[in-house]
Parts: sequence; C-alpha cells; structure tokens
Amino acid sequence: MSKFADGENAAVRTVDLATGQVKTLLGVFGQRGIRLGQLPAGLNRPAGIAFTSTGTLFISDQAENTVLVLAGRP
Repeated sequence: MSKFADGENAAVRTVDLATGQVKTLLGVFGQRGIRLGQLPAGLNRPAGIAFTSTGTLFISDQAENTVLVLAGRP
C-alpha cells in the first residue's frame, strides 16, 4: 500500500500496488477546503506527505502555505 498527496483533487490517497485500486484516505475527493473532522483546517492543495516512525503524518498544503500534523499512535 502506498500513500500520496493528490493536490488536484484535494486529498491524501492510497494505492494498492498489487491491484491498482485507489482510495481516498483524507479529504473529500475533488472538494477543496473541506474540514477533516476535528482538524482546524481542510485540505486545499496537498503537495506532499511524510510519516514518522510513530505514525505521525505531516501534510504540506501548497495553497494554504501550511503543514497539517496528525499525531500518530504512541
């Protein structure tokens, strides 16, 4: 399973490399700025993602000039 930022569709998505199936992990596919649950901001144009070894996810949003941080599990 691979994860990637899909800036054109305002989402973070996954692709199953064995089947080619793509799913939306975060965001509302094709709708910019939709809030993500309790997060203070929505995704507008995610440009990149990174994970730490503890599962914390960093999402850079090019249009918002910000980085969202989603804490991983301890």
